[in-house]
Amino acid sequence: MAELVEALRPELDRVLRQLLAQPKFFELRGEDRDDLLQEVLGRLAVVLPRFRGRTWKLVRSYARVVVRSAVGDRHRFFRAARRDVRRRETDNATRAFERLPAVDPTPSSAAALGESVQLYHEVLETFGERSRRLLRGRIERQESFVQLARTLGFATEDAARKSFHKAHATLLVRLAARGLDG
Repeated sequence: MAELVEALRPELDRVLRQLLAQPKFFELRGEDRDDLLQEVLGRLAVVLPRFRGRTWKLVRSYARVVVRSAVGDRHRFFRAARRDVRRRETDNATRAFERLPAVDPTPSSAAALGESVQLYHEVLETFGERSRRLLRGRIERQESFVQLARTLGFATEDAARKSFHKAHATLLVRLAARGLDG
């Protein structure tokens, strides 16, 4: 069985290179191709003993399907992990108001905080009504995306989340341009 898997290695490497060259898999181009190839060969070593194909052509065809499956799985896992990171970052950003001190110990930090809040409100006014309500609802009131979608007329929770991410990124860029980082 090991000889069969090793005989397939050059062709599987070629198929893997072709798949990773496709635009839809651009995010995986930084992945180590040898690691992906080893994952594919490991899968083949497990499933080939049960494979009922009798010809070399059928074995090669099946091996190419396993390569496409492994690349698809890796791509889905990569995108899911990226979505999870964005959700955690959003949750952390929306809790920024919770981290404000209840009692400000110094007048200078109170003045700086007041200026930051004033700048935040000034920049918020540059947004359209819907984006402003979306940002305020999520950042200031910690409303859920389900609730925001319902109140602001988004088709789905995901549409509200995507719109928030876009507006939040724009907000951060505008705040940074005005001298406020974070």
